[in-house]
Amino acid sequence: MPRSLGVKARLGGRWRLAAALSLLLLAASLASFRLGYSLGYERGAESAAPPGSCSVLYIDMLGEDYPNPGLASLVASTLEGAGCSVTVIPASAFTIHSLSLLKYYDVVIFRGHTGWANYLNPETGEVSSVIGLFTGERYEPGKYRDLQARGLVVEGIPLARPVGYNKSYIAVTQQYIEKYVDVKEGSVYVLSTCFAGSRILAGILLQKGASLVIGWRGNVTVYHADKTLARLVQLYAETRDWAEAARRLPLDLKVDPATGATLQVYASQPQR
Repeated sequence: MPRSLGVKARLGGRWRLAAALSLLLLAASLASFRLGYSLGYERGAESAAPPGSCSVLYIDMLGEDYPNPGLASLVASTLEGAGCSVTVIPASAFTIHSLSLLKYYDVVIFRGHTGWANYLNPETGEVSSVIGLFTGERYEPGKYRDLQARGLVVEGIPLARPVGYNKSYIAVTQQYIEKYVDVKEGSVYVLSTCFAGSRILAGILLQKGASLVIGWRGNVTVYHADKTLARLVQLYAETRDWAEAARRLPLDLKVDPATGATLQVYASQPQR
């Protein structure tokens, strides 16, 4: 029986976030918020667009706690074989500043986790559900103080965790993505994480200019998400079309048998 990990954080008593993990399970569940390897990646890349007509950014946020170097190698080699240039950012290098890189890439593949948060507006008393995306950046109380005070950056803390596991991470809310993250026009997002197949996150990315968002609706296991991602990348190499690759996935990969999570595909509406 795998031991489960959750993620919780508190934001002045105003946030509640869901993100649960296990050795095989990456599941998001309600928790509270508190204020608040590398293949060719260089920190100086923030200021320069990567070469190649098909540029891919692979963010392996889970690489430290749930390493799968074979998957990273497969993604890189398969997509390079399909004519793409691939940059892989490991968990330790994936900070809030890394989000500024998204606007340079045709395809962004995110292997990580997200969670739901309930935000209580202190002025109106209204509660709204928002989604949070976790970075690999360790949380520090004084870091991004202004963003934390505004509910844009929060702390992700494991709930149930092995003895000695005391990591916590910086997470950004959907409001941060709306305000500060730009994407490349016509880009594709493959979000191998829980709840990333929600209409909320997909809608934000599409509104910003993405053409396609592929992600999981519900809790998905790490094992199943990794297996599906590997096949999706292989199918893209065969078809050179992400939507078609997702369509060709067998049904047993589109649905996680352990949790019932389903793979969703959202496309931008063509202008008339």
